[in-house]
Amino acid sequence: MSFRSNGYPILFSGETTQKEVWNGIQDHKTRLIQPYCIIYKDGCFRLVCLAVELFDPKDFKCLGTLFWGADCPADPIALYRAVKILAASTELHSNSLCSAWFAAKGMNRINTPGDIPNLVKQIGYDRYQCIMSLFPRRLEAVLDKLWRYHIRVDTAALRWLVENRRLQSSPQLERLGLIVPDGELSHV
Repeated sequence: MSFRSNGYPILFSGETTQKEVWNGIQDHKTRLIQPYCIIYKDGCFRLVCLAVELFDPKDFKCLGTLFWGADCPADPIALYRAVKILAASTELHSNSLCSAWFAAKGMNRINTPGDIPNLVKQIGYDRYQCIMSLFPRRLEAVLDKLWRYHIRVDTAALRWLVENRRLQSSPQLERLGLIVPDGELSHV
């Protein structure tokens, strides 16, 4: 199954990299993986998910997919960073997608599902910090796609970027109520 061929809208995609994919305590295989952030669609149900496609490293045949998502407003900044974290990791475990989400939300110092300390250790703390300073260049297109699919948006990270002048005024930020039409920060 491929996300592209099945029509799932893709918000972000990461580099295809080779990793050890663990299927249990001692069972692992070398695979190519490509991480994504997609909009999972099933009828009227929509959910923003982290996902990976697993490929055979010899013939690049798609061997399967993994999904993880939470029914909560989408945080496009954290989702982008989670895809980058998954691409940077050296291993993929059953809880890696969940761990990448919580690590991208900066929740590595509180008790959360997954194994965030191990994931951060895999990619290295300096690289993790670098990823945590990134935000998507095509943010407006992503916000438009979320709007089109009626996905609620978590605006906390966006508000911080606007307040710290790292994002310019745009119709998408106005639509979310973060900026009033004259380009000033909304105080809502």
